[in-house]
Amino acid sequence: MPESGSRETDELLGGEGGQWRVETQSSHYIFDLDAGTVTRHPGLTAPTTINDTARPLRAIELCRVGEPGAWTMRSDGGYTDPVDFYWQVSTAIRSIQHLDRQAE
Repeated sequence: MPESGSRETDELLGGEGGQWRVETQSSHYIFDLDAGTVTRHPGLTAPTTINDTARPLRAIELCRVGEPGAWTMRSDGGYTDPVDFYWQVSTAIRSIQHLDRQAE
């Protein structure tokens, strides 16, 4: 249940600013739109992936309640991470909630 004074939305486009928790069927993601990052937190039944760390957000393709999410993240670059960017496709999004700066 959202905390008192919290905001929910049906869609993130990327220009909203602030921190947002995107809850899916199997994981949740923290979008820090001020810092330009997204972090995946796998749920108990979800496998771990290469995206389970804060990554620089490149673009939000789709982030809407009731649909699978899709966004891209820039790689860290360098010799150990030579790809241009990563894709994340999530399970169906259940909720999108604005967070206080200290929340996760």
